[in-house]
Amino acid sequence: MPRLSVGFGETVINQRTPLPNIGQVVSSRLAGFRIALRYHVPLRGARVFEANLGTAPTLWGADRYVYGDGVTPTVTKDEQAAEIDASVAMGLVRKESEILFGVRALNFSAKFTATGLAGDRNAGVGVFVEWRRFVR
Repeated sequence: MPRLSVGFGETVINQRTPLPNIGQVVSSRLAGFRIALRYHVPLRGARVFEANLGTAPTLWGADRYVYGDGVTPTVTKDEQAAEIDASVAMGLVRKESEILFGVRALNFSAKFTATGLAGDRNAGVGVFVEWRRFVR
């Protein structure tokens, strides 16, 4: 029988990027509300199909630029971002486990709130294998 699940929660994204060629470290922490949808349906035999869609429509935080020269003060820039990810997979069900093979896409974009200029952009698509062990 097909199952549709809805989840609500929070996304927190932390990153730290050392830039040794300019003596700087950039770090940020973004957080915001997240909603996720999951559709899981058994197929013939011991197979399943699963689709997932998740989004954090508004993430808030700041980028911190720390300079290693001992002179330049730290700069903080407020940032707003959004993230969406989606996946589809086929799976094989065993007695106490499930293995999924699928494709996942991710899109993340951010802008600086003071200027509206683009802050960061990450997008990609990739394949995945996921193993689940059922605990009963």
